[in-house]
Amino acid sequence: MILPMDLVLPHLLLATAWIVWCTLHSLLISVRWIGYMHRVLGARVAYYRLAYVVVSVLTLLPLLWYQWRIPTVTYWEWSWPWTILQWMGILIAGGIFYLAARQYNQLFFFGIQQVTDHLAERTSEFSGFTRSGILDHVRHPYYSAGILFLLAWGDVTTANLVLKMVGISYFIIGAVLEEHKLVREFGDAYRSYQQRVPMFVPRFHSSRKQRPS
Repeated sequence: MILPMDLVLPHLLLATAWIVWCTLHSLLISVRWIGYMHRVLGARVAYYRLAYVVVSVLTLLPLLWYQWRIPTVTYWEWSWPWTILQWMGILIAGGIFYLAARQYNQLFFFGIQQVTDHLAERTSEFSGFTRSGILDHVRHPYYSAGILFLLAWGDVTTANLVLKMVGISYFIIGAVLEEHKLVREFGDAYRSYQQRVPMFVPRFHSSRKQRPS
């Protein structure tokens, strides 16, 4: 089914908006930009992560509203028994996300700890990568959950395909960039972790069993 000409522009605008949002979302948390913020804000950089999260959510909401508002073309709808596969994907994605959330400091992730530590005149720092729980089976569980969720969520429409393609590309590119940063920061320790633990598809047996004695 070909997209009617009167729907091309709204979907091009949607794709552009998603690409801009994903690009800014990554750039504003990049090492170089955060270093610049440290120089500009000084100790007040403790508020940056929380502000970043708030701005990310506030800019995401109108983008989602626009996606749901524009007319689109439906190519395929989930129907029985395919809905079983769909909800299995969504539930597995939710399970991976939950297991990942247990391994990360959520107060630090959302920027709340940085603010409270700043007010208490303490320093908040990322202590390093961990290999406990789900992180012993997959290196980027949040991205894995996001990719699986996007694949399973919603009927296949032009608008939803735009979200799926941009979103999955964003997760993959983001993971690759994050890998480079972690290798620079942790060196051989992270390279060894890369060799033993998959990037996106969980391997549900302990990678520690593969270590030479």
